[in-house]
Amino acid sequence: MAITTARATVVQRTQLGIESTYGTPVVASARMPALTIKPKPMAESMEYNTQGRSFASLVVPNREWSQASIEGPMTYSELPYLLNSLFQHGSPIAGAHSDYVWTHAPSLDSADTPEVFTIEHGDDSANGIRMSGAVVTDLTLDMSRQECKLTGTMLGLRWSTAFTLNGDAPRVENIPITAGSVKWYLDSVFGSIGTTQLTRFMKATIGITGRWQPEWVMDANTGGSYTQLVMAKPTTNIQIVLEANAQAMGLFTQYRAGTLAYLQAVATGPTISTPDTYSLVMSIPVEIKEPLEYTDEGGTYAIGWSMCPIADDTAGYPIQFAIQNKLAHL
Repeated sequence: MAITTARATVVQRTQLGIESTYGTPVVASARMPALTIKPKPMAESMEYNTQGRSFASLVVPNREWSQASIEGPMTYSELPYLLNSLFQHGSPIAGAHSDYVWTHAPSLDSADTPEVFTIEHGDDSANGIRMSGAVVTDLTLDMSRQECKLTGTMLGLRWSTAFTLNGDAPRVENIPITAGSVKWYLDSVFGSIGTTQLTRFMKATIGITGRWQPEWVMDANTGGSYTQLVMAKPTTNIQIVLEANAQAMGLFTQYRAGTLAYLQAVATGPTISTPDTYSLVMSIPVEIKEPLEYTDEGGTYAIGWSMCPIADDTAGYPIQFAIQNKLAHL
């Protein structure tokens, strides 16, 4: 029986492709299994009124670009896509047992070059949209005993419509970072990083926003969009919450002294091939900005601390992620 149905939200999907030339669309060759990426066409117009009339007389299109929201659980094979774009393009180092280690960090003193994507969003109809030149500008990690999740934003050149997705791209491996697999450490010496565990750690939020921004110029050849990316000074936000015990209260001494410390999170996942496992090591040189309020965390008396990542010459980075997985390339 022939039947016509409405366009269903549940079958809409997003696929990614790695661009070799900035802004030149490529085939979207990967599909994120756990992350939800929702592109949004963005436009800015000027509205003009004729003197003596109370309603607009003319609307003139001005600027066009694209954004996309990102949300979902943290996984070992999807994070490299986001971090390669938020920080800079990189390749993994192959291990001896089908494992690969991806290291992601922004440069201390040099300009970075991000991974750039073509984003396709839609279904099997010819009504999808595509954005090219897409990069991750914002990323926030929320980690607690309940879940490890992330949110973020992508920026892209102006969109194209009436686009048919290039089939159903293969999904990236879906291995989540579980809340119960994470340990946190804080040490005063870089050579001892990952030694002193914070044993009553409640939760953490690590946020980096405004990493990339568009350059707008007066050039009719751009078709109304921006020309290229500009690396900006990002806004960073690190907050941790600990049980208000002796270890947590000892951070007042560090705050008042203004000393540097090294915060590290270590997550261990399933076995890839013995002895190698999926893993995440996040390392951040920090100084404490301020103590936060005391809170009730499930009946436990807790205190929060706001920290600032530091461009540390000893570590060689302000923040670094080392991720071991089976992903040979993006």
